[in-house]
Amino acid sequence: MSTPPDFKLRHYRGRDLPQDGLAPDPPRRPPGRGRQPLTRPGASAGFAAGVAAILGNPKAILFYKGVLPGFFDLARITCPDIAAILAVSVAIPMAGNLTFALTLDRVRQVLASPRALRRMNLGAGVLLLAVAGVIALT
Repeated sequence: MSTPPDFKLRHYRGRDLPQDGLAPDPPRRPPGRGRQPLTRPGASAGFAAGVAAILGNPKAILFYKGVLPGFFDLARITCPDIAAILAVSVAIPMAGNLTFALTLDRVRQVLASPRALRRMNLGAGVLLLAVAGVIALT
């Protein structure tokens, strides 16, 4: 008695795959291999990753191309004005990002103990249950 064609398996890299036309997974590259410019250590790589993230952010594009020109008379703007706009555009996000990074570092230190991590998980679970209850009752 032969096996129906739907149940035939073929052997590929130590795994049995159905023979229905599914392609096997491509071979994976081990972590840490190859060129990964956005995850390299160093100031220049971090700066390049930050610039790429900002330039690819649709909210930033809309702000700098749509909203920001509405605050200034572009016919009367001078080089010192542009320098001041650039300085403020760099300083404010940098201050926010540094504050965010320092806060995350502090949270990471606090959650290093298993007891604190358990309390945080229990609190998050209670909040999720509360939100589910509000959604169910409204």
